[in-house]
Amino acid sequence: MIYTVAYSSETPIKGQIQLDGSKSISNRLLMLSASAATPFQIENLGTSDDVALMQKFVHAFPDFESFHVHNAGTVTRFVTAFLANEPGTWELQCDPPMKKRPIKLLVDALREIGATIHYLEEDDYLPLKIEGQVLTGNYVSIPADISSQYISALMMIGPSMPNGITIHLEGEIASKPYIDITVKAMEQCGAKVTFEGQEIQVQPAELTAESVFNESDWSAAAFYYALVALQPNSSMALSKLLPPAASTQGDAAVVDVFKPLGVQSKFNGKTVELSQSIPAQSSVQFDFFDKPDMVPAVAVTCAALGIPATFTGVKNLVIKESNRLVAVQTELAKVDVHFFEVTKDEWKLEGQINASAITEVTFDTYEDHRIAMAFATLAAKYPQVNIHEPHVVSKSYPAYWDDLASIGFDIREM
Repeated sequence: MIYTVAYSSETPIKGQIQLDGSKSISNRLLMLSASAATPFQIENLGTSDDVALMQKFVHAFPDFESFHVHNAGTVTRFVTAFLANEPGTWELQCDPPMKKRPIKLLVDALREIGATIHYLEEDDYLPLKIEGQVLTGNYVSIPADISSQYISALMMIGPSMPNGITIHLEGEIASKPYIDITVKAMEQCGAKVTFEGQEIQVQPAELTAESVFNESDWSAAAFYYALVALQPNSSMALSKLLPPAASTQGDAAVVDVFKPLGVQSKFNGKTVELSQSIPAQSSVQFDFFDKPDMVPAVAVTCAALGIPATFTGVKNLVIKESNRLVAVQTELAKVDVHFFEVTKDEWKLEGQINASAITEVTFDTYEDHRIAMAFATLAAKYPQVNIHEPHVVSKSYPAYWDDLASIGFDIREM
């Protein structure tokens, strides 16, 4: 399936969008609710495929022998740790792309505290067989520069472990804001967590909560910042978002990231108003170590504006839903923009999108929601953009195409 996305460039983009509940927070709260003595209510729960899958797991547990995690990395990691600490035997199956995403570090860490986990096909990758048991080990050391989700998965089983857990983080901590999200979610549910320096301590505790609020998704907001950056005189209002100082989401940093690209943010309660009211800089440099999900949106925006950019802190993008560095590089090359590796953790972007070429190509999405949403924003500047497999947006933002249509975009199936 291919969608063509178009917008009348003579009209500034205006409108208000209520973004979905944060996928990251939703899945943490669902996992914690599953561990609680009594499941609790979650206000503004997300509606994405990943959240629906986690809900399916929570509702089905423990009455299954095998669970299919499809290509959901967050669900995979959280569920693996959860099942390792629950008495019983289960298999975790997955889609082919997930079989290429390593899980060795998490499995090794769980084994270190007493888990019994077997690889059913290739070592270090799904599918898995998990022989669950109450884990009594209370100390584990894990590299911290690969994925914060491994660390969050270990943290969330800590309250259910008789001795709790101490997690020592080796090296530089990747995506620390996502660990902070986990700490905040756990504290809302009655967990006792300390995170100081390179060490996290979780005490045994009974999780309880009546109702927990889940703020809307700052990661999704990045695509509206891109639209405003690309269409002159545009303005947007995004609701149910907490200001960066109050938000636990690292991607609330989009407010600062898009300033040098010409987008200003003004907060009114839980609504942020975006406007293109400041000139974009002639070149930019970004460190995405704490906010890697923002890379596709920012790269596409820089390419459309013709702004040379240096991206650092990006090495972990190779283990996302796709290898996002290669995906962005390959798709931008179709329209004569060069995105190239300088070192493993530094990439440079040069050139401006060839306007005459863009209507002739179809952008592939690599089964990756953020690649699809990022390249669709180019319709704010160019007459037509073609997106292959547009349905992938449902992984994090099912209403994306409907929301674009609500602010004037023409979206049709070819």
